[in-house]
Amino acid sequence: MRQIQVHTELRGAFAGTSFRSMVRRQAEKLHVTGWVLQHPSGDLEAVFNGSERAVHVLLGWCERGPMAAAVDSVTTTPQPREAFFGFSVRTPPPAPEAPEEPEDGDDLDPDSDPLDG
Repeated sequence: MRQIQVHTELRGAFAGTSFRSMVRRQAEKLHVTGWVLQHPSGDLEAVFNGSERAVHVLLGWCERGPMAAAVDSVTTTPQPREAFFGFSVRTPPPAPEAPEEPEDGDDLDPDSDPLDG
């Protein structure tokens, strides 16, 4: 049986649907390894690695999703296979922090003399 790996992007309304944990459950049933995560935007990203048939079955499930989810689109890109141990729900990296606002006087030119009028 041919083994494949795909990178998947899912767009839609997933909040409060347990979509990620249900993807993990479906992947484990199908012996598909990889991961899934939800971005702050609400969209999902996943990597599925397994037999071609099992990955396609999992992708078909993702297109429908659980009843409470509204899946707008699922896009996949083939990838070179990696070694995964099981299937995980990942946490997205933290959003970058906004730069600090300068305090009064922090934005002065260091070469100028503040007492020079």
